[in-house]
This record gives sequence, C-alpha cells and structure tokens, in this order.
Amino acid sequence: MPFAGFPARCAFTPVPAPFFGPLLEEIDDPAELKTALRVVHLLSQKRGAQRFVSLAELAGDLPLARALQGCSTPLEQALEACVRRGVLVAVEVAQDGRQERLFLLNTPQGRVLAQRLASGQGKAPTAHPPPLERPSLPPNIYRLYEENIGVLTPLVAELLKDAEQTYPPQWIADAIQEAVRQNRRSWKYVEAVLRRWAREGKGAYGATGRPVEKGRGASPREQGRRRGFPI
Repeated sequence: MPFAGFPARCAFTPVPAPFFGPLLEEIDDPAELKTALRVVHLLSQKRGAQRFVSLAELAGDLPLARALQGCSTPLEQALEACVRRGVLVAVEVAQDGRQERLFLLNTPQGRVLAQRLASGQGKAPTAHPPPLERPSLPPNIYRLYEENIGVLTPLVAELLKDAEQTYPPQWIADAIQEAVRQNRRSWKYVEAVLRRWAREGKGAYGATGRPVEKGRGASPREQGRRRGFPI
C-alpha cells in the first residue's frame, strides 16, 4: 500500500545536515541507516540535557523492529556500525547490578555527556524497559500515533493494545486524527475523544469533532447503537 502522504500538521524531527550528504553516500547497509535515523528521532523526543537511548529501549521499539524485519543485519550489529562510523557514541554504565549500553548522538554535547555517564557523574536510566510485545492492532494505528502524537513507548503500545479491546480500530485512528485537528497531541486527549464517542455516539460529531446541529439525523445514542457499539 502506498504512503498516504504527510498530514497537514505532522511533527518534524530535526536531523543533522550531514545525514543528507556524506553519510547518505557512505552508508550502504539499510539496517544501519534505518537504525541511525530512528535513534535520531528518539533522541529528539527526549527532554532535558541528558539525551540518550538504551539498548533495551531500542530492542523494545516496535517501529524499529518492523523496519529491520527485512534486513540481514540485526539491531545490535547495526548500532555498532553506527558507532564505528561516528554517527553515535556508546557508553556502558552500571544499572541494578548489570551493565547497560547507552547510545548518544556524536555531537560535542553527546561526547561530553558520554564521558560524564562513563565516570558515574551522569544520571543512568532508572528502570529496564520490558521487551515490547507485538500487539495485534493494525500497524497503521501505530504509524498514525507515531507520526502525529509522539514516540511509541512500551507503555503507549500497551495503552493502544488495551484500547483495541474496547473500541473499533477505526475509532482509534479517527480519534488520533481528531487530536491532530484540535492540536491536542496526547494519548490522554485521544482517550477522552474515544470515551466521548462511546458515551454519546461517534456519529454525533462532525468532521471538526464538534457536535453537529441538533435535529439532524438520528440521536447520538441511536447512531452509536447502529454502529454496533454498546451504549
């Protein structure tokens, strides 16, 4: 299925310019390129001065796992290739009696932070993210969330998985688009839209997400019942 195009208000990820020059010419392994771009995206979503991603976090990242499915190079080898090429910096830190491998962008700030983490001055991750279980929701829901709302963390993936048990998948996709239209890009808002539709009927709201004029068509409760959703 061809890509449907970028939505009007999609978020943008800052990518260092050399990616589209010398690095684009040099990187010939699709797995290395996909992994590098995904790490850049995840790092851009971090907050604060300490921006890094752990190997455990990347191993549990569903979009990256899907992207590498057809590649012959596994994730860890792709990451090490990024380190050897100088795109990323890696550092080992002690966490809960084990070694955790962290990856940072190879910038002056990233190199300084890597040195601080290696010397024990920085703040290492406080929890080991659980592996991300492959959910049964259609992949387009996950792509929609990631492209329009934010990073697909294990917690968000579980929330989406739980939502599937309650709402039709198309409702979830429509609620994400509604959050984009209202510029309220959070799962909390998406969930509120879904609860509202379940309570009042999805057909009670027009394309803007606002209630349609009273007297037009069936009642919200009746429209919800016609759609086969319990009211």
